[in-house]
Parts: sequence; C-alpha cells; structure tokens
Amino acid sequence: MDEVVGKEDYPPELINDFKKGLEKESEEFFSVFGSARPAFLYVQEYDWRWIYAVHPNIHGAVVLSQSNVGSRRVLLIANPAGAKLVSSRP
Repeated sequence: MDEVVGKEDYPPELINDFKKGLEKESEEFFSVFGSARPAFLYVQEYDWRWIYAVHPNIHGAVVLSQSNVGSRRVLLIANPAGAKLVSSRP
C-alpha cells in the first residue's frame, strides 16, 4: 500500500489515518463475519484481494460462487458456518 500511495505524494499522516480507519472498520466487520453464526458477503473479486491483504486472518472463508455482473467479477463468500449451512441443503 505504501508503495502505491507513495507514488502520489499524499501526506504520510493522511495515509496512516486511512490505513487505521480501514483496519478498524474491517476488523469490526470481520469479527462479526468470524462468529459462529452463518454469514455471507458479496464482494467484487478485485476488492476481495485488498480486503484479504489488509485482514489476512480470515480463517475458513469460503468462496461459494463466482459470477459476472456486467463487466465485474463478483464473489459470494461465506464464513465456515455459512458454508456448512449451504452444503447441508439439498
């Protein structure tokens, strides 16, 4: 992230504020996603890559399906409880 943002000459404090905010929000979201209750997430494939880079300890996240929506590739991701729920259905 620093390499890419550094090319734009943004002030370092702005970069740090953005990173802290992003980490805080993703931590809150993925604490819910990481619970024992089934949880699902639609996300663009491109966005999933950077989300995973920021929050790599999303243990057990499962890509249930992939599809194109217009020109964008979208993933349906589940936590382990969600994946188990889907696999138990006929």
